[in-house]
Amino acid sequence: MLKVLVPVDSSERALNAVRHAAHMFKGHRVSQVVLLNVQAPLEAGHACAYHSWDELRKLEEKRGEAVLLPARQILDSAGASYVTQVRLGEVMPTISEVVAANDCNAIVMGTAGRTAIGELISTRLANKLVRHCHVPVIVVSSDPSRGVVVHGETPRIDQNQNLAGRRGSAGADGRLKGDVARIAAWLQPRDILFDVDVRDRAHALELAAAAICSGAQGLDPLPVSRALWRREQTGSTALGEGLAIPHARIGGITRPTTLLMRTRRPVPFDAPDGKPVSQLLVIVVPEGGAQEDHLQMLALVAQLFSDRDFRAQLDGAPDATAAADVFRAAIAGLIPQRDFR
Repeated sequence: MLKVLVPVDSSERALNAVRHAAHMFKGHRVSQVVLLNVQAPLEAGHACAYHSWDELRKLEEKRGEAVLLPARQILDSAGASYVTQVRLGEVMPTISEVVAANDCNAIVMGTAGRTAIGELISTRLANKLVRHCHVPVIVVSSDPSRGVVVHGETPRIDQNQNLAGRRGSAGADGRLKGDVARIAAWLQPRDILFDVDVRDRAHALELAAAAICSGAQGLDPLPVSRALWRREQTGSTALGEGLAIPHARIGGITRPTTLLMRTRRPVPFDAPDGKPVSQLLVIVVPEGGAQEDHLQMLALVAQLFSDRDFRAQLDGAPDATAAADVFRAAIAGLIPQRDFR
């Protein structure tokens, strides 16, 4: 799972980012949250005329802890694991330093506002953070209907392994190679079901399990649907914008399998943006498979679906053949010299 850093100031947008990080923790997508408040040194202002150096440091620490208190209360309510840090200095270099020191895999931040200008500012800041910190930045919109946008490369898995590292490195054109290319190839859905009638989330998972098992000799759909449902009970796999990625480890298969399902009517899925889900990318992986492969596969899915053009093309696909072509083109865009037909 990921370790994420959330920069916290006294704004509501920062608390929105904290709430999203708490949701990710409850969904078992995050193992720990690092709350960071960056203080401007008080000696740069008038306070230095009235306090000693040690007193200034204590004042800065106290002020930072006060800013972090609402964020801590949100994470405490969610039962999330977290650490807090108050640092002095310039914001960008300090965030970069804390990301590296704590081996964070991603940064979560809120938008600068609901306006187009506010979102543009957030996008520029996110891209700047990506360049400085070399981790993806998850931007949480202040408008719940907009969901989240991921900027940058796929999250690192651990300090010795990342998607731009020695295994699965990216070439000069940004395409993925090596082990990550192998994992991305698994994303091509084996089956695509359109206009499926489902009653609710549990029913959608039952139908998905039956479809997955129909092409696997000797595989019982009941344990598969139970495994998918157990995962949902630990936290919704909905990402927002009408999309969910149910996933589970199961026995009886030797490689990951994916299935795309589009429901005739959206169904409630406890999504972070509150929207019902109409598209499900269901992923099952071998029970004894590498955890690293599973995490990288989920990270690549998030990377694909953070692309608005990809989502729009998938939404507009009139049938299963067209949807398969959308996936094939997107995956081929990540991996050179591969044929996914």
